[in-house]
Amino acid sequence: MHIQINIPEESYKMFHAALMLTGEDEDSVMNNLIINYAHKAFKCVVDKRTPEGPTSDNQSNLRGVTENEQKKMFVTWFRSLTRNGKAYNPVTISAYAGRIENACSDPTFATVPINNLFAIADLSQFINIQMQIKSCDGYAAFDAKSHNGFTAALKKYEDFLRFQASGNSIQAAPAPTYTPHRSSAVHRWTMEEDEICCKRFLECYVIKRNRLDIVQFLQTLSKEVPDISEGSLRMKIQNIKYLAVQSGFKDTANITWLSQYSLQCEKAFKKALADLGL
Repeated sequence: MHIQINIPEESYKMFHAALMLTGEDEDSVMNNLIINYAHKAFKCVVDKRTPEGPTSDNQSNLRGVTENEQKKMFVTWFRSLTRNGKAYNPVTISAYAGRIENACSDPTFATVPINNLFAIADLSQFINIQMQIKSCDGYAAFDAKSHNGFTAALKKYEDFLRFQASGNSIQAAPAPTYTPHRSSAVHRWTMEEDEICCKRFLECYVIKRNRLDIVQFLQTLSKEVPDISEGSLRMKIQNIKYLAVQSGFKDTANITWLSQYSLQCEKAFKKALADLGL
């Protein structure tokens, strides 16, 4: 279908001048303008006709973004934030995004009409859904498993939607670089560091049978071994889990095991067993 649109000559000249300054293609810009206009128009119609609220199938389309796009924007925004003058740990950001994306798939929230909360791009609708989530009978118990991590994630996503609703640009937000208190050089594990990791894993997940969220466990452990990178620390815990399984222990750590361990790690694991009387 072809429609002729009359544009004032002065406005068209300004439009072309802007294209020359930016170097953008006219067809591409026009297509984006048409798409954005269509999304806004359809949103107004849908909002008037569907007062019952969002569903997993239609909510992400109301603002013309997919769940993955909304997630990417949330992560970008989160990375721009600071706490006590420092950027957030990437592990924390990843954990929050994971809970927003997957938590409502749990049977605890079977009555909630949506699984992936990134499908919600409207603040008022999210607040309504959040109330439904928190009214579920098993919400408190579910949240306790991550030491209130789900509540924190919900609050952070609400803050993000307020940011979006205010009309601010994600690109305009400051973007501090995360600088962990660890050496940038390749670090060689010491026997003491291996022993600390083995003992903390055994104490938490074998002896106490704790179901502490693995992200929080790694964050706490990193304070005792500050020279280890996040990726290396996670792999070490995966090695230790494998050694525990091979030794016949049942653990409660929600992480996959990794069999490529070092002889030093194996030696530290045996010493930790002896020190802990296992």
